[in-house]
Amino acid sequence: MSESSEQLRDELSRFQSTLEGFGNPFGEDEIGSLMQSVYDVIREAAMESFEDNITRVGETGGEVVAMAEDYAEVDRANSDMFGELMGGMGR
Repeated sequence: MSESSEQLRDELSRFQSTLEGFGNPFGEDEIGSLMQSVYDVIREAAMESFEDNITRVGETGGEVVAMAEDYAEVDRANSDMFGELMGGMGR
């Protein structure tokens, strides 16, 4: 999942570059300036949200790996325990 978060981060960077490439599509008049102001606030909030979500994906990936390792260890311990029990029963 950490690889996925890096891919998402790269995609977000490309997306931001694309948006910046549009410049100011709303024009320089009063209405265009107001629209640009609203757009800037929304874009900033969206980018912060995207960044937070990407960070969480990366963090969750590390937690999933740790959990999988814990489950694998418990599974090995259980297998060893049952092997010992079966051996003690003469099987």
